[in-house]
Amino acid sequence: MKPAHRSDPETCFDLVALGELLIDFTPLPTAGGEALPRTFIAHAGGAPANLACQAARLGRRCAYVGAIGNDALGHRIVATLAAHDIDVSLVAVIPDAPTTLAFVDLKPDGERDFSFVRNPGADTRLVMHSGLEALLARARCLHHGALSLTHEPAFATTTAAVRQVREQGGLVSYDPNVRLPLWPDVGLLRSRSLGALAGCDLVKLSDDDLAVLEPEEGREALGAWFERYPLRLILLTSGRAGAEAIWRRADGRVERTGVAASDPGRPSVDSTGAGDSFTGAFLSALFERLPSAAPTESRANFAAWIDWVDHEEMRKLLRYAAQIAAISTTRSGGISSLGDEAERRRIFPSEKR
Repeated sequence: MKPAHRSDPETCFDLVALGELLIDFTPLPTAGGEALPRTFIAHAGGAPANLACQAARLGRRCAYVGAIGNDALGHRIVATLAAHDIDVSLVAVIPDAPTTLAFVDLKPDGERDFSFVRNPGADTRLVMHSGLEALLARARCLHHGALSLTHEPAFATTTAAVRQVREQGGLVSYDPNVRLPLWPDVGLLRSRSLGALAGCDLVKLSDDDLAVLEPEEGREALGAWFERYPLRLILLTSGRAGAEAIWRRADGRVERTGVAASDPGRPSVDSTGAGDSFTGAFLSALFERLPSAAPTESRANFAAWIDWVDHEEMRKLLRYAAQIAAISTTRSGGISSLGDEAERRRIFPSEKR
């Protein structure tokens, strides 16, 4: 593998994404209604990686922290991130564990089921070290998902990374991204996935995530999340039903608004990575609205923005993120399906960023 892409050591990153790097194997349609596909296409992926590539495509400075096996597929993932101008200098190569694999079963409407090969995967072996601490010190925002919470040492590393960024005044974004097959039991899934809310400012989740995390109360539980956790903003995506933002102002008032799903004028063929595309686009638009300041000021700037943002401005960000996400559903794969600002302007010419 070529030397890892590395940014200037003085660069401050809009976003440092931490978590799993994997290969999504997406099936080609079968002829004659065969039960099993004959051919799969390999796509570089992993939810935080999808998100980081989307943010990078929209002009954000990004770095990635994760682990791959010392195998061809893992190196291809790193090369894909580097091609998006993402700093991958702290992607670890684990010699005795393979890169995690995911096999995607596509339904006619583009929705998916996943089967994983991860026993253990290299992504679970991520460890904290001084180089990672130095990189995190340059992060305006840290984003992670729950798949880095399933096993040690990645769980302890993620927890330490979140603690460092919060203590230094940075912003923490989180996506529970529920994948039941990767957890030993649903009790641990709920405990760690909900526990991570204690260390984040912004959470994005889907209706499917919420059905597992809050099976009794569902959406009614979200108001109480603001009382239990230091959250300021919840983004809830509902596929074809659109997206909603719920946020808490400093005086305790909880506001909420939503938008319908965007129609790119093309069939939806694969929703893999659409939620990550949504969050990457939302964060990208958010960063444009926050002062370009030192990482130590990011959470304060975000909190100030939350305190004044009105419903129309929030809907503008939601619409923008929904448009970018809609484009991603018209192609196969995660990273390979992502759109950019030029494509968005062609498809949605009347909408401003």
